Amino acid sequence: MMTLDDAVLRELEQVLGHAIVQELIASFISDAGALVVALRVAHDAADVQGELHATHTLKSTAETLGAPALAALCAEVEAQGRAGALASTAQVERIEAELVKVHAAFAARPR
Repeated sequence: MMTLDDAVLRELEQVLGHAIVQELIASFISDAGALVVALRVAHDAADVQGELHATHTLKSTAETLGAPALAALCAEVEAQGRAGALASTAQVERIEAELVKVHAAFAARPR
């Protein structure tokens, strides 16, 4: 699965304009780091609801901004949380690693 789907971003830019999409990306980059930290803290505390909140929010924004791999990883953990199960450490680490890739992909895009 791809890290960043440029077609989604192009479609967003057609609807909202380049400047607005750039603002959304900047906001995502700013907020996503805190959400992943919240996910890690919730995981370490065995807080299923905390994991659920962090992954749901991160998944939604990742889907909107065309980060399908990150969205899919978050959806998997979110589904487990809805079933009352805690994510595995490996799942949390995959989300953390994918977010690094997403940040790099956004940084590589023309401004």
